Amino acid sequence: MVGPKHVRLKTFIFSPQKVIEYFKGILRGSGPKYVGHNPGSAYASLAMFVLIILLAITGVMIGLGNESAEDLHEFLAYIMLFVVLAHISGVVLYSLRHKENIAASMIHGKKTGDEKEGISSSHPLTALVFLILTGGWALGLIANYNPATVSTRLPLLGTQIHLGEIEEKEHQFEERNREELEKDYYDEDDEHYDDEDHDIHEEEHEDDD
Repeated sequence: MVGPKHVRLKTFIFSPQKVIEYFKGILRGSGPKYVGHNPGSAYASLAMFVLIILLAITGVMIGLGNESAEDLHEFLAYIMLFVVLAHISGVVLYSLRHKENIAASMIHGKKTGDEKEGISSSHPLTALVFLILTGGWALGLIANYNPATVSTRLPLLGTQIHLGEIEEKEHQFEERNREELEKDYYDEDDEHYDDEDHDIHEEEHEDDD
């Protein structure tokens, strides 16, 4: 992985003993400060990374029509929600314990700690490239969105995926078909009435003659 040392994968791995000590410190109201990720936030972040990948895979499967992946996708979404809430709670708790605004440090990258734990650069160019790639991918999804079929095409990959629930899309499709049939029916009735009016007018003209 690229980036400062505190965001590299090896810094997310803590021994079980370190994790136990960290949570014991939370209960005692003590424990060391971490310049990088603490054991709790590290494993929460890893869990979110894995869940995002699994959610993306199962989401694509559902979009391609695999209804069997729906239950797994929903289950993973609930786990993701739980992990995110636990992570936010941990950030708030850590900030209160150590009187340090962790949320702000995620933005400006500055924290108090041992000078040896500091980094020489925040790698702004790498961050900019990542931001551009992510933004370009998102814009591609938006540009490829087709409201008629409620689907989009994945940039670069070209795979078309349907959005939303399968049942909901089928209902929308049936509703559109019903509206079109009703429109055709009324159009035919209008044409029929127009023909009858025309015939009546012709008969009136013949009677006049």
